Formats: sequence, C-alpha cells, structure tokens
Amino acid sequence: MRPVHVTDLDIAARTVLAYGPVTAVRIVAGARLADRYRKRMRRRHRLWGDGTLAGACAAIGPAAPPGACDAAYRTALAAVLAALAAPL
Repeated sequence: MRPVHVTDLDIAARTVLAYGPVTAVRIVAGARLADRYRKRMRRRHRLWGDGTLAGACAAIGPAAPPGACDAAYRTALAAVLAALAAPL
C-alpha cells in the first residue's frame, strides 16, 4: 500500500463513519490490492484506485465531512488504524 497521509486517514474515517466499522477492513484490503496491481500493471486498479486509502474509499462511496471530531469520528478513525495495524 502507498504511504498513508493524514488526509487518507480523514477520508477513511469519514467513509467508515458513513458505511460502518467493517468498511475499514475493506478499505485497507482494497488499497493493498490496488497498490500491488499498480506496481504490476503500471496503471490504476479500475475499482480500488491507485493504492492509497483515499483511492480505495472512492470505491465505497461518498462520505460527508463530520461536523466535529466527536466520539463517533474517533471510533471510526480507531477502526481504520486497527485495520492498518492488522497483519496481512
């Protein structure tokens, strides 16, 4: 997977907030798959994007920005971080 930036984490947390905590695992798996595809085929994966978390989130669907960094947003961010820390 490509390097993770703060913007990637924010977009992933917003997506998890909108679509549920199991989405975090799908996002990370999609980003990892897309990055392997990008390296092998030298182009973006048609569904999962360019190997970034933000690219994988685009495959899930739109997510509105949160009004504040409330408990629900922090829980969604924690789910994303846990998915990133999980072994391959």
